[in-house]
Amino acid sequence: MALKFGTPLTALALAATPLSHADDHDLHHPTFELHGGLGRTVFDTPLEDTGHYQLGLGMNLGERWGLELMASQFDTEQSETGVDIDGEQYRLDALYHLADRNQRARPYFAFGVGDQELSGPTLARAQNDTLINAGVGVKYQLSKRWLWRTDMRLFNNLDAEHTDFAISTGLSFLFGYDDRPARSTAPEPAPTTPQDSDNDGVVDNRDQCPDTPEGARVDARGCALDSDRDGVPDHRDNCPNTARQYRVDDQGCPVELTESVSIEMQVQFETNSAEVREQFMPEVQQVADFMRQFDQTRVTVEGHTDSSGAAAYNQQLSQRRADAVRDVLIERFGLPADRVEAVGYGEERPIADNDTASGREQNRRVVAEISADVTRTETRD
Repeated sequence: MALKFGTPLTALALAATPLSHADDHDLHHPTFELHGGLGRTVFDTPLEDTGHYQLGLGMNLGERWGLELMASQFDTEQSETGVDIDGEQYRLDALYHLADRNQRARPYFAFGVGDQELSGPTLARAQNDTLINAGVGVKYQLSKRWLWRTDMRLFNNLDAEHTDFAISTGLSFLFGYDDRPARSTAPEPAPTTPQDSDNDGVVDNRDQCPDTPEGARVDARGCALDSDRDGVPDHRDNCPNTARQYRVDDQGCPVELTESVSIEMQVQFETNSAEVREQFMPEVQQVADFMRQFDQTRVTVEGHTDSSGAAAYNQQLSQRRADAVRDVLIERFGLPADRVEAVGYGEERPIADNDTASGREQNRRVVAEISADVTRTETRD
């Protein structure tokens, strides 16, 4: 018997072509399928080809496998006698789908075992045969609850030793959803790396100092380190170990203040005398101490007289008085000679009235004034 399957096979091949993911329907995962359909059976026996209808219940076992109980019924007649024959089939099939359940179109292979019963007036009793079947098909999901299905089967009768062919199509109602989200075959998005805009090693959502300069060392909060706690971060601190009590500039270095300090000396002399009296030694020592503290200072000791006597003599006397004080600074208090100079001014520079004894006493003097610039580090308040 020649069977013409070209058109059905072409249709099945087109239907079985895998489709892309559904983008306008939700493809769910039902547990059960209730199927009803119509088809045509081509017999390899003295029976006329006929239509059949079928009803089945299927259960999905996972992404690819399923089981199905199917019952079908047909009415035919014997080719030679024209006697009516009623037929029923009951079978258990396994289905292996070639696509996951989130695909709209799902081609499948099917195979199974079952029983066929034929009855009619010419048969003394019902004829029961064992069948095995194999075939291919495709399911196409129309909506959440409905799918269209077409398949082709070969039925091998183990008792009568012949093979029949059937093609069928129909609708399936889907129920028993497991409520799991459909598994997407789209690649999962790559995990996002937390952003660190200033590249300091602390991600933005924890960075309390988001604009730290590149290369600056930071703490766990993302803020630049200030090791000496002077208020200037390490990457700008040119004096990284400044003591905390000192005030610093914007480069982290101590602020230095320069002040001018000075000391004055005045030694009084007896009339016509150039001897430095002991009572004025503390005055001279203060000058020596000051100059030792500020070792870059130099001093000019100035000698003076009152107006008594000749001016030339007073000039000489004022010089001897200045030299006497210079000698005390050098010999008694140990100052270097090159740092002390002596000058006599005679009676030319009085500071008081020479007409009185008190005024003349004030004018008989040796004086010196020394100043120095002192730099000190400013402390915090």
